[in-house]
Amino acid sequence: QGGQDHVSHRLVSLGFRVPVAVGTIYLAAVGVGVLAYVISNSEPTSAWVLIGLIVVTLLISGGFLLTVPVYPSNSQDGSSTPGDSREV
Repeated sequence: QGGQDHVSHRLVSLGFRVPVAVGTIYLAAVGVGVLAYVISNSEPTSAWVLIGLIVVTLLISGGFLLTVPVYPSNSQDGSSTPGDSREV
C-alpha cells in the first residue's frame, strides 16, 4: 500500500471529501499558474512582492499540513492518546 503522507491524504484527514480535496489541489495549481503568468508580466518590484507572498503562503499552509496526523501513533504501553479512537 502506498504512503498516506501526501497532501490529498492530509486534506481528507482534515475532513475534506476526496473530490473536494482533489479540487482544492487543482485550484491551488491553477492559482499558482495564474500568479506565475502575472509575475512574468509585472515590474520587478511587484514581482518580488508577489513571490514573497506566495512563498509565505506556501510555508504556512505546508507547515499546517505537516501537523496533520496521517499514521496511527505507535504507543508502546497500549494507552490511547487524545483524539485516538482506539479502545483500550
